[in-house]
Amino acid sequence: MRNLYSRDAGSGETRRGSVASLSLTVNPMHAKYKGIVSTPGFCKFSAWKRETEIPKQSFSSWILGNMGNQSKNKVWMKDITTGRSETYASAKIHVERVVKGLSKLGVEKGSVVCMWTTNFVEYWICCLAAWELGAAVMPVNCLIHTDKLATQLLETAAGYLVCDELNLEDALALKSKVSSIKHIILMDQDECAEDALCFRKLMNTEENVRVSLKPVSLEKDPIYLIWTSIKDEPLLVEHTNKSLLSQMFSPSGTSNHWLDQNQSEVVFGGCWFFHTTGLYSFALSAALGLTLHVLSEYTDENTRNG
Repeated sequence: MRNLYSRDAGSGETRRGSVASLSLTVNPMHAKYKGIVSTPGFCKFSAWKRETEIPKQSFSSWILGNMGNQSKNKVWMKDITTGRSETYASAKIHVERVVKGLSKLGVEKGSVVCMWTTNFVEYWICCLAAWELGAAVMPVNCLIHTDKLATQLLETAAGYLVCDELNLEDALALKSKVSSIKHIILMDQDECAEDALCFRKLMNTEENVRVSLKPVSLEKDPIYLIWTSIKDEPLLVEHTNKSLLSQMFSPSGTSNHWLDQNQSEVVFGGCWFFHTTGLYSFALSAALGLTLHVLSEYTDENTRNG
């Protein structure tokens, strides 16, 4: 069973105390917008920008465009657990192939792809491909109770459930209960059960597959579905291309995002990908041309040893 991280007992150090003790330099370009104050820190939303500055393009095309501007041989993402890595060039190629593979399975605008898997490098390749087809991605906790997941799958009419080997048996059981599920897709395996598809095979889809894309509204069509709760009542938050871009995009010459204090070419993503912080780590590292290190088997011990 996976171990969600836990704070060391008796450390006596709060998050505020550990960060407040650091002396961080604020980028002078923060002063570009008068009347807007930015303070140094590691957890900041990329919120201050004019609407006219937000790119009029899909979230995935913005990410892939930034990836295409990086050195071809530079590592985009590396799984410290397995040693598996993707360069910026190979990741783009694999996204293009997975777009064709998912299209053959029927993924299109209006489809919902549920991501029920740990931090594999292929996680975001799958998401980018789904977004390129106009589909919505729904990340869920790797340790979610299957009854709760079944409800979420039913309410969103999810057609595709991406899982890993640990969750495969439960995923196959869910397919028999949730009528909307068309395919179970298994991560990080070369061979699959008869009722599942290997994601690695999608990454090798033939080049001659034709893909038909439907127009997507940047402001209205949801592409990222997150479950939360208000007063113990479940609530589905629907992000569009514009809402995600509004959080991640920074105007040229400014630094107003989570990684604006970064001094390295490598970032360690110590968060599950299904968390919003996982989304930020992926998107900002790709947009800024950084190398993201992750752990597909995340435990405190693996984090210290990584």
